[in-house]
Amino acid sequence: MVKLLRLTTENDLKFEANLDAGIEVTENSQIALQNLTFESTDFSALSVDASNQFISFSLDRTANEPPYVFLSEALTNKTYKKSNIADLYKDLESTLNSCLEVSSTTGDAFGCFKVLYPNDPDYVYGQVEKVTIIFKLSPVILWFNFNDTGDRRSWDPVLDPSGATPIFTISSKTGLPFEIDLDTSNNAINLGNASLGSGVLATSEYIHYAYADYPWCKGTSCWMVRIGNLIDNGGAKNTNGFSIGIALTNEKSLDALVDAAGDIIPDSLKSFEVRVSRPTDPYEKIINGVTTITAITPNSVIVANGFANDHILFEKNGTGLSISILQGTSGGGVSLPIHSHLFTREEMNKNMFPYFAIFGANADAMIGRPVVTLDPIINPFKLDSLYETNDNMEITGLTQNILGGDNAFEAMSQLYSAVIPDLQNELFSDNEVVSQYNPVIKMNGSILRALGYDESSYPNNIPYNIQRPLTTMSINDIEPEAGLVQFVLVADGLSVLVNSDNYIVVLDSNPLHSYDASKFDYSNNITIPNSSKAKRGRRLNILATIPVNDNNGFIEFNANELVYIDLDNKYPQVIKNIRLRVLNKNFDEIETNGESVMTLLIKDKL
Repeated sequence: MVKLLRLTTENDLKFEANLDAGIEVTENSQIALQNLTFESTDFSALSVDASNQFISFSLDRTANEPPYVFLSEALTNKTYKKSNIADLYKDLESTLNSCLEVSSTTGDAFGCFKVLYPNDPDYVYGQVEKVTIIFKLSPVILWFNFNDTGDRRSWDPVLDPSGATPIFTISSKTGLPFEIDLDTSNNAINLGNASLGSGVLATSEYIHYAYADYPWCKGTSCWMVRIGNLIDNGGAKNTNGFSIGIALTNEKSLDALVDAAGDIIPDSLKSFEVRVSRPTDPYEKIINGVTTITAITPNSVIVANGFANDHILFEKNGTGLSISILQGTSGGGVSLPIHSHLFTREEMNKNMFPYFAIFGANADAMIGRPVVTLDPIINPFKLDSLYETNDNMEITGLTQNILGGDNAFEAMSQLYSAVIPDLQNELFSDNEVVSQYNPVIKMNGSILRALGYDESSYPNNIPYNIQRPLTTMSINDIEPEAGLVQFVLVADGLSVLVNSDNYIVVLDSNPLHSYDASKFDYSNNITIPNSSKAKRGRRLNILATIPVNDNNGFIEFNANELVYIDLDNKYPQVIKNIRLRVLNKNFDEIETNGESVMTLLIKDKL
């Protein structure tokens, strides 16, 4: 006689039932698994480890100049599943951005990567159908004016209709629309200088400020100002000078955080800041709201000295942030480090917003020509006319040269040549130069296939080079849908999450005649890959094993041929309670979604 028992659970494949009537079985009965259905939320899709985790990138090599100089960084060691595969895309973006730096051998332009993926909850400007990797160069631009024309950008299109394309927010604590006065002189040294408006009083509070509306470039980036003018106003130290900084946050904008603090820059946003007060006071650094006085004092600070004045430079390369004071000398300048920081992977995923605050009055404190590199991949997929894109550099502009002359660093070269980056302006102005660049990404085939790239193109678990023509950049709109000074890599299909596993059904309530021999030491759960050493065996109540090759987490097993296992019962008995678990191949529990169903057959001895 054969008896059927149907069981259900919503407790991660732990089946338990108390049988009021009981199931009578004869001695030496047998039991078999007929079918099992469940949805796994944590089936392994991709294991990232030492065999496949390294990503490399090369920018500063033209098509005719091998070998390539690669910078490499490792993806996080992690097992990705259907439920957390979005973490892989975020980690890939941070890893790619960690492979960027500005130097004479690895890159002569700032830029960053962005990885877009379907149903990204953090991406509000539209969705992509496939995983999309974008790399785009970021020009060094003036905060308040367009580099090429000198035209002012707007911070309030209503109050300032003459401006256009805002990239920052400026305070209006005094009620005046222009409490921060901007120099509009049509010359490169003064254009964009910022000081408090005439009649605005000195203060110790962070109430007169400006901050970027778009994040700092996450790959390589800079944020620099010159001390335009600094005079002791005779008042308290903290009512002099100005500060510049970077706010590190999970938010997409500083607006709500500043508003919540009472329309000031709160301490919580002072992640990395440098403050200069009076000409004889040492520079101060403020890290996560904590102030430290440095041993560096200003060298040149008066307005008449122009570019010879001290510069404050924030620069990001790879995972590192460096903050330094540049002081000009006839020998090419000196760079005096104030602070350095290595970003964690979690911090790399956050947004960084440049900001400044001015404390001294109009004639006493001036921020000289602030320049910055912002995230150039702004709203890359346009929904409608409400959103502007930067595909064709409409927001940032497509030049580093200021008013047709030098870029912000070249203009300093006479006194600072030894301490400033050597940037190639032609990448933003000469299509022959930019189109000859051959950016190369090196990535393991297992990662590429998981992202949705075609298996026939990347069949093996080895590093592959992704390069021209896929990474060709242009400034002549040869591929308008790709945008300028960038390349866009779109996966061939949807992310492919292939799971190959072997599930184990264990009967806990009754002994079975079954055995396992998969480990060397069960007490320490030790396995040794590729070992020729014989493994140990032990008796274990395994009812069935279920091999699957699955890519969606739904397991529907139905035995083609029933395999009965002997129950270890020498005498007839009545089964009142039955307990089973389904485990993965490592005997670990499995997380499931919804109801799981199992059907058992119990056969009496003939």
